[in-house]
Amino acid sequence: MQVRHAVARLLVSWELTEVCDDAVLCLSEALTNAVLHARPATPVTVTIRRGLGTLRIEIADADRGMILPGPDRRACPDAQAPDNEPAEHGWGLRVIDALAARWGVDADDAGKRVWFEQDI
Repeated sequence: MQVRHAVARLLVSWELTEVCDDAVLCLSEALTNAVLHARPATPVTVTIRRGLGTLRIEIADADRGMILPGPDRRACPDAQAPDNEPAEHGWGLRVIDALAARWGVDADDAGKRVWFEQDI
């Protein structure tokens, strides 16, 4: 909760109120995934960059798991329960896909970064 409020305050101070709600919701979804799915006791880092016409937020953790290859990473098979009812969990990447202008997952020796961008 504190991270979301801090990021919202930062975006408002940058006069980015038009993307603040979507950016904070995407941050919340990606951060929740990192906390729930990264290895225990793995630090999670949030980086926010404002570029010319773009706001980029990255959530990094040391776990290389949960990276799905290529276009399949947009599919969230766990968002459908076995009885074809919507699942309670598994919607985070779909939310990010719907709200962000662009998003992706990058991996390196240190782990992975889920990132998304908003046009500003």
